[in-house]
Amino acid sequence: MKRKRFTLLGINSFAIAAFALLPATEHLQAQSITVINKMPTDEEDMVAIYAGGNGDTNTSIIFLESSPQSFNSPDLPRFSIVGKQKQYYLGIGGYVKSTVGMDFDGVINSPVYFTPANISIPEVPGNETKLQYSAATTNMFMHFVAMPGTDNRFSAYINANFTGAGNTPSLQYAYIMYRDFTFGYTTSLFTDVNAGPPTIDQEGPNGWTFVRTYALSYKKNWDNFGMGISAEMPNPNPTYSAFTHGVYQRIPDIPAYVQMMWGDYGSRIRLSGLLRNMTYRQYDLESFEAENKTQMGYGVQLSGNIGMGDMFTFYYQGTYGHGITSYFQDGSGQDLDMFPNQKALNELVTPEAWGGFVGLQFNITENVFASATYSQVRVLSKDGFYQPDYYKGSQYFAVNMFCRVKSNMLFGIEYLWGKRQNMDNASAVANRIQTVARFNF
Repeated sequence: MKRKRFTLLGINSFAIAAFALLPATEHLQAQSITVINKMPTDEEDMVAIYAGGNGDTNTSIIFLESSPQSFNSPDLPRFSIVGKQKQYYLGIGGYVKSTVGMDFDGVINSPVYFTPANISIPEVPGNETKLQYSAATTNMFMHFVAMPGTDNRFSAYINANFTGAGNTPSLQYAYIMYRDFTFGYTTSLFTDVNAGPPTIDQEGPNGWTFVRTYALSYKKNWDNFGMGISAEMPNPNPTYSAFTHGVYQRIPDIPAYVQMMWGDYGSRIRLSGLLRNMTYRQYDLESFEAENKTQMGYGVQLSGNIGMGDMFTFYYQGTYGHGITSYFQDGSGQDLDMFPNQKALNELVTPEAWGGFVGLQFNITENVFASATYSQVRVLSKDGFYQPDYYKGSQYFAVNMFCRVKSNMLFGIEYLWGKRQNMDNASAVANRIQTVARFNF
C-alpha cells in the first residue's frame, strides 16, 4: 500500500506543480502556430459568405490556431460563413483521398495503414502479393470559431472519415477549445503532431507516438517557448495471467511538455514526459484473496523539426519508457504495456520500450517535394516473460514524392518497407508501392 500511495502522490504533485504555473502566464500573448508540412492555402480560393453584406476573404488565421496540424489532417476550410460583426465563423471542409497500392514480397492487409506489427509470421503461402484500393480516409469537418482575437475566444471542431468497419464513419476529432484549454477527443499531448513527416500512409512511422484520446489539456505558446500539460483517458493494454485480471481504470494519464522554437523555418525542439498508473486485480497465490494493485509507467521523449533553409526540413523523435508500448503506432493492440512477472505470476510488470524516427524533406521546387523516413520500435522482455509469437519490435522505411496542383490538389507516389520480429526472433517483411490523389475542399 505504501508503494501505491507514493505513486499517486508523485502524479498528483507533478500535475499540481505544472498547473500552479498557469495563473502567471495568463497575461502573456500567445504565439501564432507555425505549421511545418501542411499544404499552403491560397486565400484567393477561399470563399466567405458574410451575413448582411460583403467582406474580405482573409479568414485563414481565424481557423488555423485551433485546427489539427499533422500532414494527413485536413487543410483549412475553403468555405466559411461569417456573422455580421465578424465575431462568429463557421468553416466547412475536408478532402477526398484515393489511394492505389500494390503489396509484394509480403503483405499488410490494410490499404489505409501500413503497420509492420500486422505482418503475418509466418507468411501465408500464396498471399505474398495484393492489390489494394481505398478512399476510406476521405473526410469532412466542421469548425466553429467565436470571438477570435479576444480573451474569450472559443472554438469547436469535429472531423470524421470512413475507416470504420465496412467503410462506416469513424470519429477522428471532436474537441472544444476555450482560451488555452482543450477538452474532448483529440491527439494526446504526448503526440508531437508537427514532428511527423509527410507520408501517403495514413498512419505514418511505426515509432511515432501518435494517439487519439479524450483529454483535458492546457497549452501556451510565447515568442520562442511553449508548454502544455494534460489529463487524459487511461487505456492500458496488458497481458494478464491466470492470477490477475483487468479492472476499471481510475487515474488519468498525465503527459506534459516544454518546447523551444527558433529561426525563420519552423525549427523546434520539444521535451515531453508521461506518467501513467495502471490498475489491475491481483489474487494471492495461497489464500486466493484479491485486491487491486497499481503499476506505474512513464515515458520521456525528445522530438521536433530543424528547418535548413528553403530546401530541407529534418524531422525527429526519440522515445523511451516503461509501460508505454501502446503509445507507439506499432505497439497499439500488442498487449505489452504490462505482462506477468514469471517469478511471481500474480504480479504484472512494465517492460521497457523505445522507438523513434528520423525523416528528411527536400523541397525540389515550390510545388514538388520529396521525403525519406526511417523508424524503429523495440520492446524488451522483463523478469523472464517470454511468448514466442509475441511482438518484439519492428522497422519502417518510407520514401515518397508529392506534387501540388494549385493549393488544393495533391498527387504523390510512395514506397514503403516494413519488418516485424517476434520474441523468438522469427521475422517477416512487407513491401508496398502506392499512389495518392487528394483534393481539399
